[in-house]
Amino acid sequence: MEIDPQALESWKQLYSRWSKVHSRARKARFDANIALLKCAYGVGPPPTRTQLIRAKRLEDDAEMLRLNMDETILWMSGVEWTEDVHAGLTE
Repeated sequence: MEIDPQALESWKQLYSRWSKVHSRARKARFDANIALLKCAYGVGPPPTRTQLIRAKRLEDDAEMLRLNMDETILWMSGVEWTEDVHAGLTE
């Protein structure tokens, strides 16, 4: 099977963006969890609303990029992206 070089480049760009966002999301969630643990043990304040919102937004952004990568791979392999495929990937 021949892969369209432009589609492959598109996937590589998506992967690069996903990798960066995913790393930032993990760091943001880690920081929020550390703040929560410190608070639970009485040695620090709880995570701020801003920290929690930032972690959630980054996680959502990473998930959307991951779904876009999946869609690109399916498209490159000739599989049509349908709600059934999407549901199967997210379950």
